[in-house]
Amino acid sequence: MMNIRLSEGINTGAICDFINGCYQNGTNIRTFGIVRDNNLLAAAAIEPYSFSDKVLVYSLSKSFTSVCVGIAQSEGLLNIDERIIDIFPDKCPAVISENLSKMRIKDCLCMTSGHSVCCMNTITFTSDPIKSFLSQPVEHTPGTTFVYSTAATYICGSVIERRSGMLLIDYLYEKVLQKMDIEKPLWMRCADGSCKGGTGLIISGEDVTKFGIMLRDGGVFGGKRIVPEEWIKTASSIHSRAPENGTPDWTAGYGYQFWMNAREGYRGDGAYGQLCMILPKRNMVFTMLCESVNMQKEVELVYSLLDDIEKADNSRLDELTELTKTLYKPQKCLSSLQKTCFKLEKNIAAINTVTLERCEDSLTITLDCEYGTEKIVCGNGYYIKNSVFLQNLNPLIYTGYIYEQPEEISLFASFSTDENGIAVTLRHIGTPHVQVWTFPRGKTGEWRISLRTGTLNERIRRTSLVGC
Repeated sequence: MMNIRLSEGINTGAICDFINGCYQNGTNIRTFGIVRDNNLLAAAAIEPYSFSDKVLVYSLSKSFTSVCVGIAQSEGLLNIDERIIDIFPDKCPAVISENLSKMRIKDCLCMTSGHSVCCMNTITFTSDPIKSFLSQPVEHTPGTTFVYSTAATYICGSVIERRSGMLLIDYLYEKVLQKMDIEKPLWMRCADGSCKGGTGLIISGEDVTKFGIMLRDGGVFGGKRIVPEEWIKTASSIHSRAPENGTPDWTAGYGYQFWMNAREGYRGDGAYGQLCMILPKRNMVFTMLCESVNMQKEVELVYSLLDDIEKADNSRLDELTELTKTLYKPQKCLSSLQKTCFKLEKNIAAINTVTLERCEDSLTITLDCEYGTEKIVCGNGYYIKNSVFLQNLNPLIYTGYIYEQPEEISLFASFSTDENGIAVTLRHIGTPHVQVWTFPRGKTGEWRISLRTGTLNERIRRTSLVGC
């Protein structure tokens, strides 16, 4: 039962209902944890995932940037009332608009930078992202209009990098994570090497739970002061509102890189369902890493779970154990499969040929790429862990950019076959996403890629192939 951790007096039925409810409503849980006071009430990891997997948490990264800003202000490195143009005078455009001249750090923290759209996609791959950010139109008076902007958070992180002389990830580790016995995570970078700030942090669910406990306890962890208490209070208070932003938990108000919960408390969250929820009235922390298509429904199911979790009932422990082991377990296929080789049309994945070869209860996919040979071994009725180098085949929230080099990707792989072809399921370890590759049974056809969430460049979603 290493994938389940329970305190006495916990309602195992409520956890079963939560996991099933999430699954039925489009949220595939990887791990979650519930802490009240100093006790871990419940935690579960759904196989093949584990508590220690480090995962891209998307915009939950923003909350980590927020605490860095609070610490930097307490150290005298910055003041959130400072104007952005005063911090980066060498990056400013020749003509500084009135609105740009008014933009402060605090405006970027609460998503009222003055921009009408997020420009993160625009600036990420430029040689000078800060200069690109400052050259974007600022349509609104800063401090007046809520527009969710990952680029605004990037600038907050860039202020820390300039004033501290450290990368944001190094600052976060030295000032926060190291003091909490958290292993140094990764933080994705822009083209110039700066940390993305508003997204890109790759960290485990266990470590997000520690972060949540520190927030709940006013900036203290393990008896050590990590973040100034006043900053936690300020950052978790409402500084802007987004009444047109849709559902209750996204219209309840926004702090400094934290959303307010509709029922109580506040949270950091990231695309596709990453959560770090703080509920002060209950003295609770709830964290979850997952792949979700409906975050409002996900949060509502969390509320229901927390309402029932301490209604002691251990009658469904066996069901819970089985659920965590089998929810994502693939079906075993019985059909035979001959060794097959396909030649691909020229593609942005830089793959020339694909060879599929069955061996007892596994399938080996050999990718002959322009940069070398890669193999993915897929289980039949189970998952096999792989680490491979792939190019333009890592789903993210946006993929307009075409990468010129492969990147290392870890994933769990399984396969199935039917009369129509071969389907390969790839569950990414480092991101929330799952992709399915399908190959035809015959000598010609297409290599097709489907996704639950995230995107891949359309130029690789369907690729023509012929038999070798």
